[in-house]
Amino acid sequence: MIRTAAAALLAVAFAASPAAAQEAETGTFVLTQNGTVIATETFTRSAALLRTELDVIDQATLQTRGTLRPDATISRLAVRVFGPGGVTGEPVQTSAVNFADGLATFEQPIGEPVGEPKEVEPGAVPYVYPSPSLMEQILRRARAVGSDTLAVPVWTPGPGGGRVIGAVVAFHGEGGTLAMEGVAIEITSDAVGRLLSARIPAQSLVIERK
Repeated sequence: MIRTAAAALLAVAFAASPAAAQEAETGTFVLTQNGTVIATETFTRSAALLRTELDVIDQATLQTRGTLRPDATISRLAVRVFGPGGVTGEPVQTSAVNFADGLATFEQPIGEPVGEPKEVEPGAVPYVYPSPSLMEQILRRARAVGSDTLAVPVWTPGPGGGRVIGAVVAFHGEGGTLAMEGVAIEITSDAVGRLLSARIPAQSLVIERK
């Protein structure tokens, strides 16, 4: 499923001091399915910007750039998709979504709106499967609200301007679950919502932060 979905989409808390809070964090997530590495995602995250590069082995590389708000939502997410072999030449597809005034406006390619803007509830977060960094953003949103159990509206790309689905985050200490469209994801995270690991039993998929 992960390979089909990825092809079809062709998409530390620094609390010691105010200065530290502006420092960028970099890292890598490794995704394995049935014990085989199928993708890696590198990321750079600061207070205002999230950049990722997801390499789905032998399929595609997805680059994202997200503009972050203080409440852990994203005001704009741009996605560039490259074919197998990494980031070379021009992307084979680009897209973006903007969140403003209760609406999500999808562009594909970037700069060309698709369909009508979709109404979204406050606190909506975009998610491009299977990006661990964007999965983490859903957890960060829940932590920012300060609730152990929270329904988070999640926007996903698709025909006609994308769609909004419901996600429910439930924290139990460092453990917990993230449920999206009937898929249960077992997660571990810290106090600000950094994704430490995840497991999706139905897909035999494991995500680890390195």
